[in-house]
Amino acid sequence: MRKYWMMVLAVALGALLIGSSPASASAPCGYAFTAFDWPDPVGDPVEAEYSTVTTTEIKLVKTDGAVGTDATIPDLGVTGSQLTVHYELSGGATLDNGAIRFFAYTSPDANVSGAGQAPNVVAIASAQSGILTLDLAGGAIGTVGFTYDASNASTGTVTFTNLMLDGEQLAFISECPESTPATESPTPSASPTPGASPSPGVTAEPSTAPSTEAGPTLPTTGSSLPVVLGGAAVLLGLTGGGLMALARRRRTTFRAE
Repeated sequence: MRKYWMMVLAVALGALLIGSSPASASAPCGYAFTAFDWPDPVGDPVEAEYSTVTTTEIKLVKTDGAVGTDATIPDLGVTGSQLTVHYELSGGATLDNGAIRFFAYTSPDANVSGAGQAPNVVAIASAQSGILTLDLAGGAIGTVGFTYDASNASTGTVTFTNLMLDGEQLAFISECPESTPATESPTPSASPTPGASPSPGVTAEPSTAPSTEAGPTLPTTGSSLPVVLGGAAVLLGLTGGGLMALARRRRTTFRAE
């Protein structure tokens, strides 16, 4: 009975932990928003003079009421249901003509000029600060941008922060993490083949140092006197034989006259 209640408690705890895990959107990486100025609303943009983009914010700055400014990315490259961003006006910027907007296309590389195609979804600022929301119904997200266009003659700054995709924070400049290269195990060196000839120019080293110790000697037993006497006898025999040969050689022969 005790084991039964312990199993029930474990199953309930596992279900509670699984149910409390928050869902996470698949955040893209390897992209960056870029700021531009539009001296001609239907012409080509130029690099922004005062508007800036960092990892955490975009500042759209107008110093000439007749020149619009924006920050866009050609392709966010993800699918999602909702994009949101916080905005705030400062420095004299106004809301006239719906000139402050957050927009997105469902296709990449959209023409965002005044002569281009209209975005698929747009959110227009209606207060000095707040949150702009784009509902995308789970579709593809291509070109995305923020604008403070020339239809509004005011000058000032609009700051965008806290970009979110389905509740997950996105950066305005995002780099993909570098993959860690797999480390290869060092190849073990081959053992030398016995009897193999050494390579040219390489002096072969002996595998073991030659022994300097003499081998074991047999113990000497008995007296050394018989050996000495035997040697003397041999020496005397040889000396005597030699003297006899010499005397025979020098023997005088007498002849009768």
